[in-house]
Amino acid sequence: MSEAGWAAALAHGVRTVADLRDAGECEPDLYFPAMLAEHPARVIAAVRAIANAAPGCVVFHCAGGKDRTGLLALVLLTLAGATPDEIIADYLLTYDRMKQRYDEIGLRDQHAAVNELLASRGTTIEASLTSAIASRSSCTIKAMPSLLTPTVAAGSLAARPQPTLTAGGGVLLRPWSPGDARAVMDAYQDEAIQRWHVQRADSLTEAREWIAGWQGGWAAETGAHWAVVEAESDVLLGRAALKHFNFADGTAEVAYWTVPAARGKGVCPRAVDAMASWAFGVAGFHRLDLEHAVDNTASCRVAGKTGFAVEGVRRSAWLHADGRHDVHAHARLRS
Repeated sequence: MSEAGWAAALAHGVRTVADLRDAGECEPDLYFPAMLAEHPARVIAAVRAIANAAPGCVVFHCAGGKDRTGLLALVLLTLAGATPDEIIADYLLTYDRMKQRYDEIGLRDQHAAVNELLASRGTTIEASLTSAIASRSSCTIKAMPSLLTPTVAAGSLAARPQPTLTAGGGVLLRPWSPGDARAVMDAYQDEAIQRWHVQRADSLTEAREWIAGWQGGWAAETGAHWAVVEAESDVLLGRAALKHFNFADGTAEVAYWTVPAARGKGVCPRAVDAMASWAFGVAGFHRLDLEHAVDNTASCRVAGKTGFAVEGVRRSAWLHADGRHDVHAHARLRS
């Protein structure tokens, strides 16, 4: 989205963006019923993220606006009590509204393309939608019963705002905001961050998209991402995050970086320790994992200073721009 587009969205009241894209973009094989059956956890996460979003408008999208976006719209409209005819009519509007865009990028008529795909499998768009709506899975997506009580209760984090954490030494961990985009883009110009995080930000738009994803992790209960800032000036010092939440086992993965000006001042260890203390003492996690390339000795020092014991080496586990790296595996337990 362009700068003007982001400004228009904010002016319209948009405060949350749910990006449904993934690296393996592909056409669905059996359309909505099979998509619901094969990916219930993703649907649940998306619905939870929207339900727990901050006040304001929510925009959700995929790459083309008809498959994942259409499925999520179907589930939300079903939960809202819309009739099958209303849901089908709403979905079919997609093809009319997107036709000009498809023409501009040289794609064939998608209405006809999807109809042909489903006809080859003995069904139609309308029949597929009707089947998904009628299915109990479109309203209550059931998982196999577990014999264990989750270590962290689902919904326990998203039910409350993401907290700001005090790390000491004039350092705060606060939730990210769109206004951090310039500082994030600047941080990712640093050679060390690019080397060890294998990413760079080429535009403010790209940085804003990252921030929107970090913000959405809290509502979806997939992760918690904080901006590490100077308490008085709010200048960005770094990033601290807990990723890949596993509520059943009570585990999460630690990630962090600091800008060059903040290095060597104890900022990162204080931020990681504050985040770990919150994870164990408030959120209820049992174990935090921390991994880094063996050659990243600065990250290893942070792990040691914050009580993450070395558990071993994973050989040739990560691919970086300069080749494959062995990985140090660290962990810290609640008790």
